[in-house]
Amino acid sequence: MPVTATSTADGSTRRPPPPAGSTSATGPFGLSRELFYATCATLVAFLILTLILAATRPPQSDEGHFANAGAAIASRGRFVMPMWTPWISTLDQRVYSNMPLYFLSLGAWFKAFGVSWMTFRTLSALFGVVMVVSLLSILRSVSRERGAFVAGLVLLGLNYDLINLSSARYDVMTAALSAAGIASYLLMRERSLERALLVANTFLAAACLTHPYALFGMLGLATFVLMLDLRALRFRHVALSAAPYVVALLAWGAYIARDPDMFREQFAENASGRLQGRLGPLGMIGAEIKERYLGRFAGWRPGAPLMMRVKVLLLVAYLAGIVGCLSMRSLRGNPRVRALVTFTVLSLALLMVADAHRWYVYLIYVLPPLALCLALVTNEIGKPGGWRRWVANAGLVAYGLFGVASVAYRARLDVHHRAFLPALAYLKSHVQDDDLVIAGGEFGLGLDFEKHVLDDPWIGYHNRRAPDYVVLSTDGRSKLDAYVAADSGFQRYVDSLTTTLKPVFASEAGNVRYEVLGRPDSGSAAPAIR
Repeated sequence: MPVTATSTADGSTRRPPPPAGSTSATGPFGLSRELFYATCATLVAFLILTLILAATRPPQSDEGHFANAGAAIASRGRFVMPMWTPWISTLDQRVYSNMPLYFLSLGAWFKAFGVSWMTFRTLSALFGVVMVVSLLSILRSVSRERGAFVAGLVLLGLNYDLINLSSARYDVMTAALSAAGIASYLLMRERSLERALLVANTFLAAACLTHPYALFGMLGLATFVLMLDLRALRFRHVALSAAPYVVALLAWGAYIARDPDMFREQFAENASGRLQGRLGPLGMIGAEIKERYLGRFAGWRPGAPLMMRVKVLLLVAYLAGIVGCLSMRSLRGNPRVRALVTFTVLSLALLMVADAHRWYVYLIYVLPPLALCLALVTNEIGKPGGWRRWVANAGLVAYGLFGVASVAYRARLDVHHRAFLPALAYLKSHVQDDDLVIAGGEFGLGLDFEKHVLDDPWIGYHNRRAPDYVVLSTDGRSKLDAYVAADSGFQRYVDSLTTTLKPVFASEAGNVRYEVLGRPDSGSAAPAIR
């Protein structure tokens, strides 16, 4: 909380000494010189770890389609995803299934730095840095205590999941813009509420043009505003807050107006199945805990490394952060802390309702406020000194080491270079001008996108496209097996196809395998690479 200046007898002003445990504003950005250097070092470490993971993790099919759109914008000025037409047939004409801002940014990025996996993923990594800076700013606005900020450096900057989720895709851009919006409001509100709301909602309007889950950032801003400044709000504040969204909607609406029917079809298809179905409240909570948090986050699922299951302790720690903020008198008496905890709990509930798929990737919208709550509680635990401080510091050290070790483990597996790139290299050396490769969208980045690649999990069954090559990743094989089990006609189609397409190449690393099927005359069979 900013310190209020007081008047002296001679008419000058002075500020009272900072509270015990708070940081002294002697360095840049209001941080002590030591904390400023520690922050810079943490951000550099976060960026390096993210880039290491970006260079070694296996690519996702979605990433290939996003790169397809960015490359098309950079080279042709068209927002299209032709490789994905088996999903939505009109994606080779216009894209309405996704919000446009990330793809426009990616197109400009590709135009400036070229089209490659590392340029693609570096953009996400940089947004990850913006996200961490914004979250640290939020933490400092909530608590000026040095111990809380140091804990935040570890819990945010060395957070394996935030590092992982910042190494690809567009979700981190939405999370970064959302966090920047909340941070700017908290930073500026006491000087000018009007300016704070205008800047904050401008960031959030940009987030809305990136992904609909900007709703999490809007929820966070609304929570802080209503709990901190409700009595100060006037009509002009509401008007200023709405203005950025009006501009964003007008821009998006102008694009939608080119083909409203296509917009409705594509957007509805992408949104289908995302909301929770008929599960009751207890069923929803149980499924969320079991599938998203225990299964996808903590690794209690088949095929996940055993060491990953230690992350169940992180779930316990995050829960302790919420409980501690609610139960510790020194924290719950702070209205900013109460707003943060309210935002955290509402975000957890919103994710449970809004994402029936329970995907890991969307944890990027709830892990940051959980980490902020845990940072506040960690500081309170260590305040009395003695063994409590040792416990708090040991927990932070273990947390940081786990994040670094997890990145090191993934880098050592290096699925990108040991499994994916060999399969891609085989295809590049054998695919002819008119050959069709049915594979995940990730193979488009090396095979000139739609010139050769079609991402069709039904491998030509519905569209009657006869492939020259089929690439089955571990995930692709699982989908294929599920489709075969559900459709006897597809089973016969696969049996017929495998009489003409034979295994010609395979590569694997860790638990990821790529198998290439091709015609016997397309090249001699190659041994599996491990």
